[in-house]
Amino acid sequence: MNNHDLSEDTEAVLLLCGRFGGEKQDPFQPLSAREYGALAKWLLGRSLRPSDLVNGAGREALSDVHESRLERKRIEFLLGRGTAMALALERWTRGGLWVISRGDAEFPKRLRRHLKHATPPLLYGAGDKTLLDLGGLAIIGSRDATESALEYTRAIAARCASEGMAVVSGGARGVDAAAMQGATEAGGSCIGVLASDLLKTSVNRQNRVGLQEGRLVLVSPFFPEAGFNAGNA
Repeated sequence: MNNHDLSEDTEAVLLLCGRFGGEKQDPFQPLSAREYGALAKWLLGRSLRPSDLVNGAGREALSDVHESRLERKRIEFLLGRGTAMALALERWTRGGLWVISRGDAEFPKRLRRHLKHATPPLLYGAGDKTLLDLGGLAIIGSRDATESALEYTRAIAARCASEGMAVVSGGARGVDAAAMQGATEAGGSCIGVLASDLLKTSVNRQNRVGLQEGRLVLVSPFFPEAGFNAGNA
């Protein structure tokens, strides 16, 4: 994955909303999902796309960006983070990660339809993106489940696999991990929605087989190198 693998709109959204590491020292922080929603509405009202802010057509319009309750200096600073973005993409590429924005055709339609304006601006992931629209049975639970509960979880996930139903889980240890394990070991499909450590999880040996065989997709709306955060979870 490099800059050319991203759509022009996704490149702009990544610059505006993405975290690349080291943001604590920056004068301006990336846009939150709510702030990007306000900017997207402002762009739509001017028949502009996110990429227009990078390519020039939208730069002149930024004089009125305060109408979206955002500061022009902040937007221009964020759009100028090309070097930081390139370095982050290089790291993520080594882990087999991809990035899509909510304007991309590959962005899961189910998510967009359900969350509407609260849809996250970006999704980071690894694996086959087409699995994201499969739907399936969500299986989540305690990190400290008993062994009998974990065996039951794996059995339910394996049953889903035998009936051609994908399993959706959160990727945490305990019930979540057992659900993913049960589905993939039984030859089924699994969608892991992560709150942290996407990059680390994507190179985990236990997940590599499912990812390589196209039966597992990992996805997160958060910085791929972020550690555990209760708020994100």
